[in-house]
Parts: sequence; C-alpha cells; structure tokens
Amino acid sequence: AALVNAIRGAKRADQESEIIKRFVMIGNPRRVRRLSKKLPFLKGYANGKEEAESALRQYFHERGCIIKPSFIYGGDGINIQPPRIPNDLGNIASEVLGMYPLQALSDLLPDALAVPL
Repeated sequence: AALVNAIRGAKRADQESEIIKRFVMIGNPRRVRRLSKKLPFLKGYANGKEEAESALRQYFHERGCIIKPSFIYGGDGINIQPPRIPNDLGNIASEVLGMYPLQALSDLLPDALAVPL
C-alpha cells in the first residue's frame, strides 16, 4: 500500500507540469510472483507489488518503467520482506546462477526450483 500511495502522490504532484520524466520501480518476474503468492509470509508482499505495478501503468503509462530482477542482493543480512541475500553471498550466487547451463535448466523446472536460478 505504501508504494501505491507513493505512486499516487507522485502523480498528483506531476498532474499540472509533468515534472516527472520517468518513474522507475522494482517489480517481480511472473515466476517469483506466482511462487510468492503461494507462501503465506510473502503473499502480502507479492500482492502489494502487483497493485503498485498496476498503479504505475495506470498513472504514468509510457513514463513508467518496471524492472523485474530474479533476485536482489545487498546489505549485510538475509531479509524475508523484501527477499534479499547479503552482498558476499549474492556476488557468488550471481556468478554461478548466471552461467548458461543453469539458466537453460531453469526454463524446464517448476517455479519453486527455477526462481533461485
């Protein structure tokens, strides 16, 4: 709800002068969204992202941009909401999971196994 409110507030501020050139937000790929909706502790997070993406498209049309990475890493610890792993682990995971054989395999796997790839 907070992100949806921020998008609405930006649109109100932008209505008269179109001062916002581009509104960029981080979304989720479809597989991540489907899997998140099946996990009770991530369902609200997934629904919130879906609502925010819809609001961005509604209010900013072609000026809205949604980036959908498969996973995000940064910081010093593991977080559940938003899902994130620490820098050190993320750097290693990015190198290994970005290898072509693993990427090709992910297309054949169900969501629960493919999302980390």
